[in-house]
Amino acid sequence: MLVVGEAGIGKSALVAHLDAVVGRAVADEGAPEFWPWLRVLDGVGLSRDLLTVDPLPGESRAAARFRAITRCADELRGTAHTIVLEDLHWADDASIRLLAHLSIEDGPTVIATSREMMDVPNARIVRLGPLSLTDVAEYAGPQHAEELLRRSGGNPLYLRLLSTTDSNDGELAHLVKARLEPLRKSTRELLDRAAVVGDDVDLDLIGEEGLDEAIAAGLLTDDPASPHTVRWSHTLLREAVYDALPRRRRIELHRQLAERTTGTDRARHLLRGGTKEEARAACREVGWFERALPLADTDAERAELHLDIAEQLYQEGLVMKALDHCERASDLGDADVTARAAVVVRDVQGEAVDRIVALCVRARELLGDEDSARHAKVLAQQAKLLADTRGRAHVRPLTARALEMADRSGDPDAIVSAMKARLLLVDSVAEVLQLGSRMIATGKPENALWGHAWRIDGSFWLGAIDQIDAELAELGGLADRMRWPLARWHHTRSRAARAELVGRFAEAERLALECRDIAMGIEDGSAIGLFYSFTQQLARFTGDFDKYELPEHMAEIAMYLPIYLSANAMVSVAKGDRDAVRFAYERLCPMIPTMPDELRWPNTGMFTAQVALWLGELEFAPLLYDNLLPLKAYYANQSPGCEGSVSRVLGMLAAALGRTEDAVAHLNDAIAMEKRIGALPFLAMAQFELAKVTRRDELLESAVRIARHLGMKPLVKQIEALTAIPLTAREQEIALMLADGLANKAIAAKLVLSERTVETHVRNLLLKLGLENRTQVAGWVVRSGLTWSH
Repeated sequence: MLVVGEAGIGKSALVAHLDAVVGRAVADEGAPEFWPWLRVLDGVGLSRDLLTVDPLPGESRAAARFRAITRCADELRGTAHTIVLEDLHWADDASIRLLAHLSIEDGPTVIATSREMMDVPNARIVRLGPLSLTDVAEYAGPQHAEELLRRSGGNPLYLRLLSTTDSNDGELAHLVKARLEPLRKSTRELLDRAAVVGDDVDLDLIGEEGLDEAIAAGLLTDDPASPHTVRWSHTLLREAVYDALPRRRRIELHRQLAERTTGTDRARHLLRGGTKEEARAACREVGWFERALPLADTDAERAELHLDIAEQLYQEGLVMKALDHCERASDLGDADVTARAAVVVRDVQGEAVDRIVALCVRARELLGDEDSARHAKVLAQQAKLLADTRGRAHVRPLTARALEMADRSGDPDAIVSAMKARLLLVDSVAEVLQLGSRMIATGKPENALWGHAWRIDGSFWLGAIDQIDAELAELGGLADRMRWPLARWHHTRSRAARAELVGRFAEAERLALECRDIAMGIEDGSAIGLFYSFTQQLARFTGDFDKYELPEHMAEIAMYLPIYLSANAMVSVAKGDRDAVRFAYERLCPMIPTMPDELRWPNTGMFTAQVALWLGELEFAPLLYDNLLPLKAYYANQSPGCEGSVSRVLGMLAAALGRTEDAVAHLNDAIAMEKRIGALPFLAMAQFELAKVTRRDELLESAVRIARHLGMKPLVKQIEALTAIPLTAREQEIALMLADGLANKAIAAKLVLSERTVETHVRNLLLKLGLENRTQVAGWVVRSGLTWSH
């Protein structure tokens, strides 16, 4: 439940009637992350360590925070206590995320108070409005009720102050001043110190002389369960006392408190009462880099602070804001600062790429011919960013230079960065496996994560199922030890691909959903995009196309990258959406000659080939065949998704090109390969393709039996269509001649018919097949498997 209302309206008074564990957010930048929840954990008897955000090596702070949130929420769901969170409008973002996470599933009763509406899933909203005239008369008596209502505006706090002071001024500052005047000097001084400390007051910092009077006056409240602290009865009262302090007195009190506090409390007091140098140093010690920035004296100091801020923002997942500070640091700094600025934001895609590349270019200009670890990191960063858009050939010299330079430097971080860049360009599965082993051998958990992930993909390519399962077991154990969401994401998505490979589609979907939830928790846009890509490809098998529609902004990106464009075209093929397939294919055509240089080859080529064959477009079929042929012994399977053996698509291309003998050989190889690893979906697909070439009924029977068993509805539909071609024998002959490009006159001569009769047959044929013109018949012939043997 969320109780909403203006300050002083009575939210706290309402929830005070509950028998609950209370946590309060405070308007204090010194408050630690999760502050209200830390007090709740104390109250319910759970350890504060549950909310320790301690990133593992290589883990972002955002990922570590998500790990802490899920861990704490799981523990809190087991408590029977009612929880009250006061002043949610002041809560830090992490505290609000924990509340949202807790509210999604069944758990304890939580009531939060806030001055403003907050986005809390599944919350019931209770709005508190001002008191009525009847309410005021009941509280203060009918004699002055109308005047008190007018002056207080129906606000209970103002009403209480007006009815207990002699002030005729309705302003809060004057009401509080009137409330303080009758108090002893020692009490007023104690309240001054308490106002500087904050909403929650440690008695060791303010003393106890005058405390009883302050409590009796209703300004401070005492909690018997916490004898060493008191609290302001309302934060508006504290603010009024603080604002009334003379400047010199306020600064003096902050300085005194800075000498008696540590960490963020000390930094907060020095910001308000220390010298500029003291405040800057204290802010840097506690990671308040943005607060330290205005206090910097030199460009060099400002550049370092901008880098510190950029790293913080990157760890929080705020990539574009982090880049703002990287660019400012580069503008203020030297070659070293620019080189470090270029590699702060890493492993990202999208609109950030151009800005990071610009930083890399500038850093390389400043570094010149320097042979160093920092230069190697910049080269590796630039190579990784440009690989998707420029292709392998463009970045191969960069990666080679980066790895050589990193090896000479001996710097472990530089070597790892260079190996990540090199992985994008390897032509050999053996090298993928070798790089993975090298990463594991570094002994660092975050490097071992990447090493196992690479070795899983390499094993998928080889069809080494036992090795895949062994690597998955290693990665799973590592993810459990690291408790790192990204590690769990890699492990889960590899398991999803493993399930897809053998036709366990429901399991694959469930694991994909787990991946999506992890990605949303760590705010990884590219990982969320991979979820949609995987589930869309899964729909090609199941026919469940409407479950997970690709978001519009991701569909726009798909228009420019060959892998997404070709993969989405395959989904449109499965849907039978000819216009969408045609649109995608026309965009793919200019990319086909250079496609082997694309990072996601051969999957891009296999998708594009199948799209072209479905349309009956054979212009690029020979080129695609020749480029895919060297990979005939491999599988196009990997963690992002599986496409089966390369030989299956080679067989389809050979059949379309009239190379029947080659087609049969390739498709027999594909069937043997899929049987060897138990890849039932791709076995059925290969059997179907071979049946279209050889007309072997037992292949069709096996394919349809597997497809029905696995729930591959689109494939079942294709097989059924093949066995029930809706044309007469004469129309089948004419369809095959049209596919060969013969004109009506040539067809009439071959079949000894009049041109008018052929024209009638062609018109009826197009009508039966639902085609618009004769040029589309070739595509239908390929899809249906119609041959002269019919």
